[in-house]
Amino acid sequence: MAVSDTEIANRALVRVGAARIQDINNIQDSKTATVATLYPEARDALLRRCRWNFARRFASLNQLAAAPLGLALMPDPEYAGDVVYTGAYALPNDYLRLSDVSPRDAHWRVVGQALYTDAPAPASTAVLIGLQPPGADGADNMPAQGSTGSVVPNGIEYIAQITDPNQFDPLFSRCLSLQLAYELTFSVNASESLRQALRQEWKEAFDEARAIAGMEQWPEQLFNTVMVDVRYGYANSAGAGSGLFA
Repeated sequence: MAVSDTEIANRALVRVGAARIQDINNIQDSKTATVATLYPEARDALLRRCRWNFARRFASLNQLAAAPLGLALMPDPEYAGDVVYTGAYALPNDYLRLSDVSPRDAHWRVVGQALYTDAPAPASTAVLIGLQPPGADGADNMPAQGSTGSVVPNGIEYIAQITDPNQFDPLFSRCLSLQLAYELTFSVNASESLRQALRQEWKEAFDEARAIAGMEQWPEQLFNTVMVDVRYGYANSAGAGSGLFA
């Protein structure tokens, strides 16, 4: 069933005892007009909270001309050696949250509107591969290399800013209306009991939506971490990193 921004807003307004509106972009009543102000930020914040499957996108990245080449940072003091970030890449205009990075074995971090990485820059004709975690089953189904040899392109899987409500997952729309209703209690209905009830209902709805989104994904493989090594020792150091409790 098609849904609109106005309908999602009305679901929230009804929950706090306010009158329905005809158009979220043309609200005459100053009290209910708050929903139009809250809507864009609430939508984007909710998108960032979860790796919603309907909002997942792939993108190859364009290298920025001006980048702090040779920037050396040590992300974890338990590991020896510096990570030298040799390039910066522009994130997509609709980027909201990072999900995964290609090449899969590259170091990276997001700073501002750019992704910094130590991955070598490939030719633009390379095939975007390498988003799977190391050792994940399925490597035999991937292209062996791109069209450029052993260097895969720098790309990401990310959560995009989706503004068309017809693309929303129904569970996302439900969570968004509950989030708006909760925020509207501060200006439309000052009932503390209603505020707490909406907060709990939103949490339950979000937990359900996040669980269902996870069911539609191939399970991520777990790998050794510093904490696991400390707990179980280094007896099998030759195989460290090959799998959980290796």
